[in-house]
Amino acid sequence: MHIAVYKCPPKLTVDMVTEAVRFYASTLMNRQLVKNLTVKVSFKDKDVDGFCNTDDDLAKPREFALQINPKRSVKAILTALAHEMVHVKQYATGESKQYERTPYVTKFRGVMVNTETMDYWDLPWEIDAYGRELGLYVRFMEHWKNVKTKADKT
Repeated sequence: MHIAVYKCPPKLTVDMVTEAVRFYASTLMNRQLVKNLTVKVSFKDKDVDGFCNTDDDLAKPREFALQINPKRSVKAILTALAHEMVHVKQYATGESKQYERTPYVTKFRGVMVNTETMDYWDLPWEIDAYGRELGLYVRFMEHWKNVKTKADKT
């Protein structure tokens, strides 16, 4: 997996963000798929906590650009990152597919969803991402504590 981090806020480290991306990816996807992904994380002040965009082929995306709001707390940033990595998983595994010719239609787990007629909170991919984000964050913090403990011992 190739990971790049841009404009990391001082309250975090590039190492922590990189490890979070790696941890979330390996928790959500199989090793072979993770190996072939590129994830770029940019910290930009936006009206939302995070955003996931694919940087390549819509049919089988392997390159992703995540934007995370740096103004949030460390917990909120790492939780938003977990949320966006669920979207990476959805696109990379083919669970979620967008179509260029029909911009307001997304196929999610085999069902066509019109995003213009559904409330954001009812979108099935958002329900999935919100449902997983906190658990991923908690597990990552446990993992990060172990990583830091091992590093401190050396």
